[in-house]
Amino acid sequence: MKVAEELQKSFPYNAFVYGILVDANVEMGNYDTAVDKADKMVSIRPDLRSYSRISYLREIHGDNTGAIDAMKLAVDAGAAGDEATEWGQNTTGKIV
Repeated sequence: MKVAEELQKSFPYNAFVYGILVDANVEMGNYDTAVDKADKMVSIRPDLRSYSRISYLREIHGDNTGAIDAMKLAVDAGAAGDEATEWGQNTTGKIV
């Protein structure tokens, strides 16, 4: 996580770096920080990668309806037929 934090200082408007920080903080159980980083990520680049992270964070917090809504945004932001888009559609159906 230290490397990503250093990268964030050098590239404060790079959504990919924020994605790394979201993932790392989720894995460490730092959910509030993960939410903050995900908010920043989606504000920089509202795409499949950022919306899918928002979806997962909502699911972790028990907001399954919000998780489905965010994953639908992710799918809509993806390219039709792309593997990541298809993954998003499949994942949407698994959120209960």
